[in-house]
Amino acid sequence: MSDIMPGMEPGSIFNFNMLPPETRHQIMQSILLVIDESPRGETSLTNLVMVCREWRHFFEPFNFSTITLDNIRVQEMAFMFAIEPYRVRHVRSIRLRVFLDQAIPEAPENMKSKPDMVFMKAVKELFDVLSQWDENQNKGIILELLATCDGDRDALVRFRTKKYQALQLSQYLDQFIPSEQLPTIAASVEALNSAITQLIFPIKDYTTTVLPIPAGANTPYGFLPAVPVVKTFAILRHTTHIIGPNLMRLIFEHSLTSVQSILHEKWRQLTPTEKQFWGMQYREFLRVLPSTLTCLTIFDEVHGELHIKKCGFLKDIQLGRCIALSTQNLQNMSLSFVVDSEDFFPDRQSQTIDMFPNLKTLVLTNGTIRPNAQLQVLMAALSRYAEKIIHGMPALRVYEIWNAGTKFGGVFQYKFDGESTVTIRHKTTWRTQPMDGTFNVWRNILVNMEPPRTLDASMVKVPAPAHYLDFLPELELAANIMAGISRQNAANEAFIRELPVPYYNRH
Repeated sequence: MSDIMPGMEPGSIFNFNMLPPETRHQIMQSILLVIDESPRGETSLTNLVMVCREWRHFFEPFNFSTITLDNIRVQEMAFMFAIEPYRVRHVRSIRLRVFLDQAIPEAPENMKSKPDMVFMKAVKELFDVLSQWDENQNKGIILELLATCDGDRDALVRFRTKKYQALQLSQYLDQFIPSEQLPTIAASVEALNSAITQLIFPIKDYTTTVLPIPAGANTPYGFLPAVPVVKTFAILRHTTHIIGPNLMRLIFEHSLTSVQSILHEKWRQLTPTEKQFWGMQYREFLRVLPSTLTCLTIFDEVHGELHIKKCGFLKDIQLGRCIALSTQNLQNMSLSFVVDSEDFFPDRQSQTIDMFPNLKTLVLTNGTIRPNAQLQVLMAALSRYAEKIIHGMPALRVYEIWNAGTKFGGVFQYKFDGESTVTIRHKTTWRTQPMDGTFNVWRNILVNMEPPRTLDASMVKVPAPAHYLDFLPELELAANIMAGISRQNAANEAFIRELPVPYYNRH
């Protein structure tokens, strides 16, 4: 310290304010770096803002940049910003964690524990607060919704134990399978199915009839105000409880009318029948997407740990076309596994070309991209919509169509430099025959444009991934496909796939 404050006597009291301003700023920056690496994270900032005025001015923007709250703390947040309105300008993201088993005191007895009532009450209370925030004070916040229950963690531990026991039983039965053991297998499977109930049940309106809308309200759950300050909406993979599309439709139709970006991950249900039903409801939700939307990311996958039986991919042709027709003003779009690329574009016989005048990046998946696919079928899948892409998306810079799974992955990448050169790379983990037929389809369209474009096309063999997550770095737009926390949680689920394949999946 003597180098900083020459002439200080040993043992004398040091005054922080005596340091040069640039040194004080450097010290506070160093403290911030230490806090970022601390397990407590941003909760440590609360004490720092009370040290002095200078520390408050420096640390308060970081202290309020990310807010995590649950049902019972919404009013506390409202009070915190009411007494210090200027804090609104510091907020960058809000994460609302809704505990579904928290009853609503004022609700009728038969409605207190309904998940959709609990969920929508929490959302409405938060929106009542955010609707008062001035857009001029805040450039836009990220809103993330998370649905959970107090017993989820314990239920997951019990489920893992039951699943492991069932898998061990299946190993034993592979060696010796007497008929009297079959009921034991069925009982194990039934126990696992029951154990999933709490972990996976969806948050939706369970009634078969239309709920009445109270006087002065615009939804059956009360009045939802417009919340223009929310610019990004996210549902990420760290939740197992699924928020139904019927509730999301109400939220977007009445409140999130100025959203610019949507990140929606993991909404698939347990069975193909349920998926098909939800696909119908998602089409209704998509029709109310705001005109302000510029970025849409949907990642649809079954939960690798909770789905004990195989849940095959179910194509939803109508959902694919509905997404295409509802998103023609977007700039960036990523649809992974939610629909097949074949269903996104108009029928192959149709001469119609959907126009996406502002679209700059597009990511789609196609189930044909597999090691065992016939060459002609694969070439057709990768070239069929070349004309619709090139002519219907004049601003497009990057287009990727991909597929990946355990031990395989493939991606077809199209990149345009914005002037005259297009680069196509077809990356696969398997050795395939030349794709000249596909490359020539794209080349013929490009050279006939005005002005003509040149094509640099090639094939690349890449290492096989242990899991589809390991293949994502091969994609140019990997950052657009899944959020970081979602990748981490998907990786944590993946260890289940390393356990033996259950008997009831093989027979």
